[in-house]
Amino acid sequence: MEKAIPKNIADISISLGCIGIGVWFLYESYKLPPNSSPSDIGPGIFPLLVSILLILCGILLIVSSIKKPKENGNITFYRIKNTLMFVIILIGYLFLMNIIGYYITTLVMVPLLLFATGIKNVKLILFILIIFLLIAFIGFDILLGVPLP
Repeated sequence: MEKAIPKNIADISISLGCIGIGVWFLYESYKLPPNSSPSDIGPGIFPLLVSILLILCGILLIVSSIKKPKENGNITFYRIKNTLMFVIILIGYLFLMNIIGYYITTLVMVPLLLFATGIKNVKLILFILIIFLLIAFIGFDILLGVPLP
């Protein structure tokens, strides 16, 4: 199943989504605890920078799509069901992570996300899952000392 929409409408929709997510990240980054020492930048600096970058990218995309309407064509979306399934799984991932924990949620959701993208090779899915969990554990729990929920 495919669906075509005008490029400028798609650009504006995506940019509004980026701005909305950026504002949400910005709001949530201010909820993080302040830095523990003057030499520490604190846990909120990275989400703050990402949110500002996301908002700026959204604004730039809106401006460019309004300034150059003649370059607009159509954008065709393919595999809409898979895309919607992917988005629903991601939303479920966000909500379930705080309830049942990061590692258990990731153990279930990453294979579902890979399946939604069309990957059906079980060995590849297991390999990606193991690498994903190892990188998260080593990066956050061991190197940064930040336990994941």
